[in-house]
Amino acid sequence: MIRTTVTWVGTAPGLPFYSSHYFEGDTQGEADAAVAAVVEFWQALSTLTTSAIDAVVSPEVEVVDPASGQVTGVFQTAGGTAEMTASGEPLPWTTQGLVRWRTGVFVGGREIRGRTFLPGPLEANNAVGVPASSYFTLANTAIAGFLTDAAAAGGLVVYSRTHGQAALVAAGNVWTQWATVRSRRD
Repeated sequence: MIRTTVTWVGTAPGLPFYSSHYFEGDTQGEADAAVAAVVEFWQALSTLTTSAIDAVVSPEVEVVDPASGQVTGVFQTAGGTAEMTASGEPLPWTTQGLVRWRTGVFVGGREIRGRTFLPGPLEANNAVGVPASSYFTLANTAIAGFLTDAAAAGGLVVYSRTHGQAALVAAGNVWTQWATVRSRRD
């Protein structure tokens, strides 16, 4: 399995933020495809995300052994940057969108699920304390595109450190509420 890392840079308080995505692939070509898919995903969300931050995808894609969680190698890629373009008043930095990844794979009676936080939403994306319908539409379109693009990298996976297992993502959607990132409360 391979892992991409996004470093969020810009002028937001508490930077840098980090986002990781795992893929089933294990070749150079799949590492290149993973980086391209991640850049495209965040770029597709650029009109929902404040221009105060940008997503920089590391050119180093790590090879991870699912059983141990240890990095066993690194592929060098071109990396990339997704520039966020939304202007307006951002919501508090602890308030973020949330993608919920579903795998349909159960271990010990519980589904292996994942999540990706979407930083930098704007007041314009807010509808009385929940994400506006336009936010859902654009974000869910970006998610569908990401899953399609991820196929070239072997498919997007959710990695369960607890069970030492990676499960292919079957579906993803944006949560109907804003999420709070506890590590960004200070």
